[in-house]
Amino acid sequence: FALHVPEVRIWLEEIPVGFGAMVGGFSGLVIGLLVLLMGILYNAEVNRSEVRDRRRANARALAAAIRGEIVAMANWTASQAAHLQENNPPRDNDAQNESMLNESMPNEWLGSTSLPARPVYESTANRLHILGGALSEAVSYTYAYLEQAQLESDRPNMSENSVELRLNRLQNAEATAGVLAKSL
Repeated sequence: FALHVPEVRIWLEEIPVGFGAMVGGFSGLVIGLLVLLMGILYNAEVNRSEVRDRRRANARALAAAIRGEIVAMANWTASQAAHLQENNPPRDNDAQNESMLNESMPNEWLGSTSLPARPVYESTANRLHILGGALSEAVSYTYAYLEQAQLESDRPNMSENSVELRLNRLQNAEATAGVLAKSL
């Protein structure tokens, strides 16, 4: 710039040498501080992006683990529903049902009385917030719904309606778990 503009060149030749050195040193210091500040900001952005990537990876891993557990529980619920349906055939009349119930089946059906293990949900329930508000609520709701349906399926048969109600609840819980598994 000083070579192309004669006024600037003349001005630069007339300033004292100490002042020129001071201005040059100050300019170098300012440029050095700006480069240092830009490096700090760049590192902060890199760290923020790494934290975001780590959070996304943790959320994906948690979602995959919960999805696997929910699919397993939905399959277990489907097998319980099939077992309940097989051991409780449709009833035509009350007399035939009474004799059939007394001869072939006790008051309780011989399904599993224990719930499947939920190690992923139990160990990560406090971290569900990383999935997001709506998805974490859906996970909690689905687990509660599956557990309620499975507990009710183990109750003794009281009437035809209770068997149908329990079967419907198991099938609805299985469908709910399937929808959530697709969302995860």
